[in-house]
Amino acid sequence: MFTRWSQENFFRYMRKHYNLDGLADHSTEEISEPATLVNPEYRAIDGKVRSHVATLNRLPRKFGEIMLIDMIKMIAYRAETAMVSIIRDLMSRSEDARNLIEAIYRTEVDLIPNEKEGILKVRLHQLANWSSGKT
Repeated sequence: MFTRWSQENFFRYMRKHYNLDGLADHSTEEISEPATLVNPEYRAIDGKVRSHVATLNRLPRKFGEIMLIDMIKMIAYRAETAMVSIIRDLMSRSEDARNLIEAIYRTEVDLIPNEKEGILKVRLHQLANWSSGKT
């Protein structure tokens, strides 16, 4: 008898405080759209990560631009050095060869293309002083 009395008290308490009968209801209700909540700590950390990734993505481009410019300068220097070594043998003062090449680079020229023969003729305007190359 005590068991029955305990069960009835339990069910009465559950109906009153936890809507025990409503749990077994077969009626339907519309559920609102779920709200997406972002953890503020996650948002702060994600912002830092994105900032660092953007910085890292810019570095290779900047490094590539510097390397490209350095490569062009190196090629120009090597071409100038090759021209100096050719001219040095023809000059009476071999130390003036680099000055002459630099003067040639600063001088105005006429470009005369010959498409049939595939030749580009470069006519230098007269230098002020051929032997020293200083203008």
